[in-house]
Amino acid sequence: MFRLLQANFRGHYKQFIFATKAYVTSFSYALYLETKGTSVTVTTLLPGPTNTAFATTARMTQAKLFRKMVSAHSVAKDGFNAMMKGKRRVFSGISWALKVYHVVNSFLYQLSL
Repeated sequence: MFRLLQANFRGHYKQFIFATKAYVTSFSYALYLETKGTSVTVTTLLPGPTNTAFATTARMTQAKLFRKMVSAHSVAKDGFNAMMKGKRRVFSGISWALKVYHVVNSFLYQLSL
């Protein structure tokens, strides 16, 4: 399952997109738990800024977020390799600080359930 890190961030005027990404995150985790121990695997791909036409189309090429992007090929390769290894989630093209934020945030969320 593919989704962005925004699922764990809060944002003004972006409630719909963030809620959608949060749904995909929760759904993929539920599928992962349901298929655990079977031959089916569920891997959630968490890419950072990826070099696609989005930044240009959105006229955001100068935004800080899009200054350091990874190639779509690199993101796809990371996702494919993680899926083949049966990993639950994989981060691609993001800093270690965002990885730590995501893991801590996910852990705190699980505690709240």
